[in-house]
Amino acid sequence: MELKINGTQLESGIPQPLFVVRNTSSVGTLFDVATDGQRFLVPMTHRDNAAAPMSLVTSWPALLNK
Repeated sequence: MELKINGTQLESGIPQPLFVVRNTSSVGTLFDVATDGQRFLVPMTHRDNAAAPMSLVTSWPALLNK
């Protein structure tokens, strides 16, 4: 949205979207705001819509001693 200062008045223009978010989840909101208010947090999927690979590490405390 465009903002203009006119003397002591602040005039706002027509609201414009900041970004487009595709609904990638069936639950929850589509985005959140970081606690510092400086960023939007948006869940993303790969371009081919495939799920991102996941790794499960078991006995990970033992790996810390190596």
